[in-house]
This record gives sequence, C-alpha cells and structure tokens, in this order.
Amino acid sequence: MLELVVVIGKLAEAADNFELCYSLTKGKADWLTADGETSMHSLSCSNLTRIYTSIATHYSEQNDQESSLQYLIRAYEKSKEGQYKLFTSQSLTSLGYTNKCSHYTHSTLW
Repeated sequence: MLELVVVIGKLAEAADNFELCYSLTKGKADWLTADGETSMHSLSCSNLTRIYTSIATHYSEQNDQESSLQYLIRAYEKSKEGQYKLFTSQSLTSLGYTNKCSHYTHSTLW
C-alpha cells in the first residue's frame, strides 16, 4: 500500500508540472516543438492523458473505481483537446471498461 502511495504521489507531482505547462500553452497554437510540427499544447495534453491514465490504472488495481473513473474522464478530456485520436480511443475504451466493471451509471459520469 505504501508503494502505491509513493507511485501515485510521483504521478500527481508529474501531473502538477504538466498542468502548469498546459496552462502556459493553452491558446498558443503557434508554440511548436523543435520538429516544428507538434504544438506544445497538444504535447502537454498527450502527456497529461498518459499521466491521468496511469493514475487511473493504479486506482483501479486497488479497486477504487470512483477515483479511477475521475482520472479516466480527465484523460479523455485532455486527449480530445489535444486531438490525438489514438489516445482518445484508448481513453474511451478504458473509461467504458472501468464503467462496466463498476456500479456507476452513464448519468453518473456526465
């Protein structure tokens, strides 16, 4: 259990850092990575998607479905905003599976 707290703590710290990056890059479509093709905002969204999904996975492994669903919803929202279709579909799949395994209804999520 202590190991889980440490892992989630590190992921939460990473999320805080990328949330700061996200807030700095929001609305700055002309801020691109070194390759000149990827928006810094899209990159921060994809990183937040991965972090939120990792946190959700850890909560799910501990049978904390409510927390897992909350983070999966965040992951979905960021992947959709970042316009990464692969991450969006993966987020929806995880969200649907977790919702199916829990006692929550559709109206609970939205």
